[in-house]
Amino acid sequence: MWERTNQLPTEEWRTTTTIIKMVQVFINSCLQKIFTNRWPDTISKNLLW
Repeated sequence: MWERTNQLPTEEWRTTTTIIKMVQVFINSCLQKIFTNRWPDTISKNLLW
């Protein structure tokens, strides 16, 4: 997940944060399919993470 780039540290942090958010969305969608619960469209991060 950590890619070495010639970017400034803040740009690299933004990229890493974006990747983490994408992974969280993927995990959440998988959990939703696994549990087949009817979740609301929005759910707080505190309940999941």
